[in-house]
Amino acid sequence: MIRSLLVPDVSGLDCKRRTQFLCVAVVCLLLAGCESSQAEDVLTGLVGRWDFNDGTGKDLSGNGNDAVLEGGTVYSLGEGQACIQFMPGVDPMRIPASEDSALAISSGTICFWLNTVTGRNTLVKYDNRAVEINAYRGDFQVRFGGEDDFRYWDLVLDYDWPKYDMREFAFYGHPRASIDDSEWRLFAVAYDVEGKRIIGWKDGELISVIDLSTVDIEPLRREGLTEISTGEGLIGFMDDLRIYNRVLTDAEMREIYNSTKSVYAGRRDTIPTDKKMEVYAYQEQDRSLYRAWLQYAPARGRKGMDMLNQIAVEGANSTVRTAAAELADAVKSMFDFKPSVRTKPGSGSKVVLGTAETSSWIRDRANKLKLDRIKHDGFIIKAVEDASDTTLVIAGNVPAGVIFGAFDLIRRIQLGQDPSKLDVLENPQIPIRMVDHWAYFRGFLGDKWRGGGRNNSIYSWEELRTGDTKLIRDWVRMMSSAGWNAICPSEINWSYRNNFLEHLDEVEILAGICRDYGIKLYWSPSYLLALDKKTADTLYSRVPDFGGYLLKLGSEKQNGDPRPQMVNRIADNLKPYGGHALVRAFVYGNYRYTRKPYRNLIPYDIFAPEDGNYRDNVVIIPKGSPLDWDFAAPIPALDGAIQKNLSGSEMVIDKGWPVSWIEKWKWWMEQDNYRSGPGSLNKFDVDCIMGVSMISPSPAWTECPLNMVNYYGMGRLAWNPDLSVDEIYTEWIRLTFGDDPDLLDNIKAILLLSDDVTRKLYMYRGYRGIWIDTGEDNLVQGKTPHTVSRKGISVTSPELRKRLLDQYAPGLREIYGDRIKGEEFLPYFHFVDYDYRLSNGRTVIQDIYANLDEAVKGAEKMAETWKRLEGKIDQHRFKYTLDNLTGYIENARKTRNKMVECFEEKTGRKYNKVMSSKTL
Repeated sequence: MIRSLLVPDVSGLDCKRRTQFLCVAVVCLLLAGCESSQAEDVLTGLVGRWDFNDGTGKDLSGNGNDAVLEGGTVYSLGEGQACIQFMPGVDPMRIPASEDSALAISSGTICFWLNTVTGRNTLVKYDNRAVEINAYRGDFQVRFGGEDDFRYWDLVLDYDWPKYDMREFAFYGHPRASIDDSEWRLFAVAYDVEGKRIIGWKDGELISVIDLSTVDIEPLRREGLTEISTGEGLIGFMDDLRIYNRVLTDAEMREIYNSTKSVYAGRRDTIPTDKKMEVYAYQEQDRSLYRAWLQYAPARGRKGMDMLNQIAVEGANSTVRTAAAELADAVKSMFDFKPSVRTKPGSGSKVVLGTAETSSWIRDRANKLKLDRIKHDGFIIKAVEDASDTTLVIAGNVPAGVIFGAFDLIRRIQLGQDPSKLDVLENPQIPIRMVDHWAYFRGFLGDKWRGGGRNNSIYSWEELRTGDTKLIRDWVRMMSSAGWNAICPSEINWSYRNNFLEHLDEVEILAGICRDYGIKLYWSPSYLLALDKKTADTLYSRVPDFGGYLLKLGSEKQNGDPRPQMVNRIADNLKPYGGHALVRAFVYGNYRYTRKPYRNLIPYDIFAPEDGNYRDNVVIIPKGSPLDWDFAAPIPALDGAIQKNLSGSEMVIDKGWPVSWIEKWKWWMEQDNYRSGPGSLNKFDVDCIMGVSMISPSPAWTECPLNMVNYYGMGRLAWNPDLSVDEIYTEWIRLTFGDDPDLLDNIKAILLLSDDVTRKLYMYRGYRGIWIDTGEDNLVQGKTPHTVSRKGISVTSPELRKRLLDQYAPGLREIYGDRIKGEEFLPYFHFVDYDYRLSNGRTVIQDIYANLDEAVKGAEKMAETWKRLEGKIDQHRFKYTLDNLTGYIENARKTRNKMVECFEEKTGRKYNKVMSSKTL
């Protein structure tokens, strides 16, 4: 298109003004010519274009590759504009093609306008695997296949690559690659064979350039092409799809964007749906379920009641003032009177809360109170004589200690202790005690499409923005009461929905809620955002006590390098502010790390040799088992190996069935890793406990109310690993349900049974250390060095057995390498045939099948035991829990049956025959 300009008559102007006007006119003509040239340029090399404005899939390039819309329907955008709409379950749009057609490009550019709300779907795909463009976890992602061996997918670039930008699975994880939520965006990607690069754009601006100069890149595969499809799994809209056989420039992409953006400006088109994501809102009928262990039942007796009449809290510190408010509310509930809360300590018996910095009363008595004994966010609770009065002091070195002390005092009163006789010093053994939520923030237009699970988070940007924060605040409060002092509310896998930088006002509000309860806020950023110093500067300018980053690097399509060369750069960004970089050591997704991709071998191979090379604000955090959060597995080889740098352990807190994890994690705490010789228990050398939470809002927070013991128990165990399982269960039951001996005995029995049932069903990972996976061909998870065969169950080779054992310290090597001493995890380290006799009198195959039967009986026993408590627990809570336990029985039976079927197939040993010959 050539534009014309009308030049006005300038004959009446003086010479100078005439000259100026003509100069302007010439410039305008030149600019118009440039625009015309650019408009023509973006047609050069165009081999396919579909804009749907005429209501069909006509190819506007003139090459005749008209699209078959299939399940896609034309959707009007107004004023003669239209797009294609894809509803759930419909067939994709298909564009017939061939390896000889113009669409079979060897290099080129593909671009389109997109509006979608779903997290995983295919946008454009060549059926010969030459091109695949996806929306993956909410980001624009591309994959390419060369004409011979080259595949841009994974395993492409070495981690010594000099540029810390997108490596593979591009552009997933890049902060500029988000598809956003029900918003129209122009996406484009160029595959450049000559330049050996991949280029991505969003809305005409560069996302990233992938440098493939060190790779043997090839032209795209043409052979075998029969069609190009769009919309496979897509729910949403697509428009103006273009395919070029050349690489467009940045300027051309801006031209395409600028020339078409007016069609989509301000639109928030969404797909009609009857779906609705149910997010729990508190109902008074659920009070006893919702309050979990914070029931605050009336206290037996009136011990120490006089000193609770007056609570003194000086200063304006929000954490200390929250502590005073929590204590006052608890006293009201337990003793049926509301204490007066004063800003200065008065005469008479009283409670004084604060730190030496917030309270002049406490500061004046710092030596007498021996505040120097307090470490980290610990506290003292001490009744002291002050003149003729008794004053109960709750003091910390930092405000967080005061809120933890207030909750501890409430717990002690609930358990029958006399506050007037207290002299308590409580210091946490583990400094960082984090609840890590594997969920995506809510508060988006597309929430209704996403259903529950990780999409139904406790956290919502909209609720933070509007002040509807009861759910968030009550949750943070509950975690604080159990001693947790850090929260990461964002899924460990990157998603734009969790991008703190896009919601700084809300982040500040959330951090304030956390701060009130002595908790620091952390975040899981993309590695690119973490590498950018401006990210840390921005966050700390809004939240000065921000905790730091939780990082997943080089695993499950999360790009990044978990070794010091990248991690230290990230840690240096946080260091000036006192922030920590918590690095998950469960790294397994890329073959480049080891000779084989064995999940239980990779973490040690990566991190152990680098001990001492990380910054002092880096914490290396392996999972509490060598494979996953296995109920039946040895400790990870990495335990104890990190001695010079900070280290921790990642524990699962909650899953979707009734089970207590407390025995498992108490066992882990007490295990000897032998790194410094005998007696090197895990609990002595842990700087961070990270509990993974996978819950959605519900009346009882968890699917089974009994699972709340995990949040309480792991918080308490992280504070004091010397607590016994019985002590934790006793505390939690008394606080949650009351002191009736029948309640204590029967609920303890259920919790203990729940551990046995999960372990014996192999439903969380394993038989004696072997990761059982019914979805795998050989019944063993594919990324582990184990096998289940007709001959036996074992490590796949003597060489791998040696590699497994060599990662452990000599003391553990001796135990695990011995068939008798290490029988608990026998097949993890040894070949074992099915007729091998175990110390319990069973053969291995008898043990496998008998465990499954015992698990089902255990599940049945859990429900039967709960029924005995009818009348001792309020009816609503009783029935809610009973329904869950009863439903679990059927799930346990189905799991048992599936396991039996799989073991019969893989071992050749029939269940009925084995069990008929079983000796007890």
